[in-house]
Amino acid sequence: MHRVRPTDATDNLTAVVVNFRTLDATQTCLATLRAAYPTLRTVVVDNGSADQSTAYLRELETADERVHAIFNDENLFHGPALDQGIRAARTDFVFVLDSDCEILHGGFLEPLVDAFSEDPLLYAIGKRGYANRYGYGPISERERWTYYVHPFAAVIDRRKYLTLPPFVHHGAPAYRNMWGATKAGYNLRHVTIEDHVAHHGRTTATAHGYGYDRRLRLQARASGIDHRIRRLVARLTGRELTPPPLPPARTGEGPEVRGAREARAAGPP
Repeated sequence: MHRVRPTDATDNLTAVVVNFRTLDATQTCLATLRAAYPTLRTVVVDNGSADQSTAYLRELETADERVHAIFNDENLFHGPALDQGIRAARTDFVFVLDSDCEILHGGFLEPLVDAFSEDPLLYAIGKRGYANRYGYGPISERERWTYYVHPFAAVIDRRKYLTLPPFVHHGAPAYRNMWGATKAGYNLRHVTIEDHVAHHGRTTATAHGYGYDRRLRLQARASGIDHRIRRLVARLTGRELTPPPLPPARTGEGPEVRGAREARAAGPP
């Protein structure tokens, strides 16, 4: 059990989770979040599920005063629902979290929130990668790309978010938002978030699909064509394609080291 500080940095933080017909995953996500952070404000957006997961969230909201559930009549898809949850929060910072994530332990959110007071230009902190103009990973440093903090588990400055392009329905829902943040001069910082959050991946998409419309399908096709052309040109010219280097997803520490670190964070029994 991790010690909860009397005045906690997470007092000014709200978790935002989107649910769409993934009862088991959402239950695990919220249960592990609450076990690690019993008093953390949480907004859950139900995307028109109309199934057992909707009933579960209604019961949870009644039982836990720290949980606020929003119930949509239809599926707005992940990006717009995240935007809805972020706007419903009343704190300066939000912790966006995918419903197919599991919180491994507490004690990791506080340093992330503290980082914003250390860097006034910090906008988002989490697993930082890259996205090209179509929202897909670049295969070459010569591509036009932007830094991209993946919203599966990231802390975002909500005040800055409200001045930037919102999350949208897209394969990379935060792409335009992150591009706008970079253009505005804000910083996007990488941390090894997967040391603390297990992202099981694509639960909603596997079960129900992304709901791509014609525009998004065309973007995916355009990105594929662009990459094929780049590979062909590189092969013909004898040039090697080198994508931007990615920072490590985890620190690589073993379970014994991790256990010792968590014991230190927990303090005396």
